[in-house]
Amino acid sequence: MANKQHILEITPGSSKFNNMVFQITKPMSDTLLQAMDYKGRHLQEIQKGIFVMPIYVKGKFNLFMIVGRLVAKDWVAAFSLAKVKHHKDVTAVTDLSDPFPTGMGLNMLGSRSPKSADHVLKYFQTLIEAKYGKWRLVK
Repeated sequence: MANKQHILEITPGSSKFNNMVFQITKPMSDTLLQAMDYKGRHLQEIQKGIFVMPIYVKGKFNLFMIVGRLVAKDWVAAFSLAKVKHHKDVTAVTDLSDPFPTGMGLNMLGSRSPKSADHVLKYFQTLIEAKYGKWRLVK
């Protein structure tokens, strides 16, 4: 009997997609950090092994990507909500929420800006095609 591989398809926008994380499959390096640039933005190391980058900053909904060893010893891209203060020409992040799964952040963004969520999904797809990462279901 042939061993059939079952492929579970989880659709963005679904409640199951809330449990998806984007796992980084290559070691962290300058090349990987550069490959993970999004719309001219760069991951910034805020503490050893924790990198952040704004994904969507508008009004009171400010979604940041956090990259670190957040699930066991695996490097993953997760999301966090940020409090942002604007003063003249300076924008400062004053607080980041605890990280939550990538899929949950994309679903939150999709409910506010479907077009922006689609751009971020395409961003992750380019990382998959470059063999930098993959989607993974967490419980």
